[in-house]
Amino acid sequence: MRIQLLGLAVALAISPWMAQAPLLAQDAVVSQTADVADPIGAAKSRAKMLWLYDQAAWHSTDVMLAMQKRASQAEKDALNTVRGWVVTPDAKGWLVVYYAPAATDGDKPTAVFSAIWTGKGDKVVDAKWLTAQSYAWSADQLALVQAASVVDASALNTCSRHNLNRVVMPDPAISGQILVYHMTPQTQTGIVPFGLHYRAVVRDGAVADMFQGTKGCIALPAVGPDGKKPPAIGISNFTTDTPTEFHLFGARMGGVPVVTMDRKDKANFVVGWKKDEPFIEAISGLQDLGKFID
Repeated sequence: MRIQLLGLAVALAISPWMAQAPLLAQDAVVSQTADVADPIGAAKSRAKMLWLYDQAAWHSTDVMLAMQKRASQAEKDALNTVRGWVVTPDAKGWLVVYYAPAATDGDKPTAVFSAIWTGKGDKVVDAKWLTAQSYAWSADQLALVQAASVVDASALNTCSRHNLNRVVMPDPAISGQILVYHMTPQTQTGIVPFGLHYRAVVRDGAVADMFQGTKGCIALPAVGPDGKKPPAIGISNFTTDTPTEFHLFGARMGGVPVVTMDRKDKANFVVGWKKDEPFIEAISGLQDLGKFID
């Protein structure tokens, strides 16, 4: 790779949505560095889990919708009541349970469908409707359901006509708290949304912190006009001192490394994935990028 090509390859693209959407209306935005002692380590561990949980929900949803075509009327009716899902580790992969809210306070949610994503491509096993049985909820699953319920997604600004994607997971960086993500979905192949994305920290049954990854709606092309992927894509980072799990998530979605630039438009980090493992490396400028690009 020739360094002189980077001026074209690392290009910041602002989506038509940009118009600087205001900050979220719910609580205050907090800094990534204030959240954890090791923000880079936290970003990597969170990104890895975030990607897996999102993939589990995606692939199991595809199977559920395919099974809907031959479902009974009762199963179809139950599917219409689904308002959330939770993902938990399983011996076979990642178990996803789709549920309807509890009928009254103090009741458990109604499990409607479950499936296990194996972590291998789009392979899903043990997919089944749960409407004819009483589901045995685990304490971990119920904690995730409760955490999701305390974050008011209606208070979050969006960048798309589509609903924000939600992921609820235990925080791999800090024990005892749950992270509830709401992220702008990808609606166009080759275009990676980097915002608006949100991370809520739920602790002791309440929202303790809320973080907004960007100051506005941003989407970046991960494919050039010639249909080929560039060596990297770049994005200015005005909200944190170091890259977050959102930068890593975007790099995984786009299939290319992401270069973050500071407030002076100087490249300061490159993030990406190698064999399913995320990396964040400090650089002093674009001249250092070659060692991280295949």
